[in-house]
Amino acid sequence: VDSGVNTFLGSGGGANDNKLHFHGGIGLNFKTVTVLATTQIGPEATQYPCIAYESGEGGPFCVATSSTPHGVSQNRYLNDVVVTWKISDKLTSMTDINYIYDDRYKASGGGVTQYLTYAISPILSVGGRAEVWRDDHNFYVAGFKRNFDFINVEGGYGSGVGIGVLAPDGNPAHNATFAEFTLGLNFKPAGLPKAIDGLTIRPEIRYDALLTNGSAYDAQTKDHQFTFGIDFVAPFTF
Repeated sequence: VDSGVNTFLGSGGGANDNKLHFHGGIGLNFKTVTVLATTQIGPEATQYPCIAYESGEGGPFCVATSSTPHGVSQNRYLNDVVVTWKISDKLTSMTDINYIYDDRYKASGGGVTQYLTYAISPILSVGGRAEVWRDDHNFYVAGFKRNFDFINVEGGYGSGVGIGVLAPDGNPAHNATFAEFTLGLNFKPAGLPKAIDGLTIRPEIRYDALLTNGSAYDAQTKDHQFTFGIDFVAPFTF
């Protein structure tokens, strides 16, 4: 039992609809294959829906909300199945299949992600990721103008959220299909102090593309983008 997706208890906790949500699933463990299926069920619609919009780059954006809550009794269903296959001592495959549906907006989306990781040595592995995701109603993928818009929206502070994909005519697209490819390394240095033993450095290059007509990247001016990034994952042991 939880309070919903990207939410917390109390004022400012997101879509605080005061209703119980369910999260659960089953797991199957075989010799080289593990299957985990989970579901999240509960109302996730905006408690105070937008009643006024303002045009702008990546817009329209919400500038006023209703004082009356709506949609707090209609559920959203998030379903996920992850299959992990240990192909060999060095090669691991993970397949992630997900599907989402919202009762209030009659909107569905889903996709498949495939991961492959190959261990070159005890301290170095290479990983690849490929994904296709379909947003049937251009509903689940949002556009943001500034770096902190997503954080502010989750906390209920301000708007800044635009339509995820624009059609070639500049209006919101009716649907969208996305593809993504990532190639990266996992480097675990040896001989580190016990407190940070297990530190992983993960540089990566990522390519995103919109497979349907329109634009979704670089302030909604392009149908593709490259991203370069690096993560530092540090477990602490005392």
